[in-house]
Amino acid sequence: MEVVGQLTGGVAHDFNNLLTVISGNLHLLWEGADGGKASPDLIVRALQAVERGADLPQRLLAFSRTQTLQPAALLSKLGYQIIEAPDAKAALALLRRSGSVDLLFSDIALPGELNGTDLAIEVRAGAPGIKIVLMSGLAQSDVDGEKAAEHGFHFIQKPFGKPVLANTIRKALDG
Repeated sequence: MEVVGQLTGGVAHDFNNLLTVISGNLHLLWEGADGGKASPDLIVRALQAVERGADLPQRLLAFSRTQTLQPAALLSKLGYQIIEAPDAKAALALLRRSGSVDLLFSDIALPGELNGTDLAIEVRAGAPGIKIVLMSGLAQSDVDGEKAAEHGFHFIQKPFGKPVLANTIRKALDG
């Protein structure tokens, strides 16, 4: 049963990532990145399908209660400079070398020893002014919500589109 739970978590993770990419691209089309060639009706129907599809991973994750996620960097289209790392340990090394970083954007579930919340706590200890946004396909109450809130971290629910991502990042940077 544990193996089925792990498989379910993996499927939910992959589905969330697909929905996030689809949603982001649809929002770009909606904003006219295609030169106005796309049909607004088709885009709206596709975005509605993404929203409906977001329920499936929630049900799968409720069943599995496990998830192994790879962080996704969807922020560069918003005009921010991105530094990517494959896991928390690499992220810590990059942050130490890069000097000034304004915001850490990380998935809660990361490969390796540290999860995203642990990474954020360690980063904040070394750089108290850094803003932090954590993402997950799990509901906020299921992802160390108390721990994240206690440290003043922002949270974004996957899958998300460009407007939600932009607003969450802006709120974190302004807050």
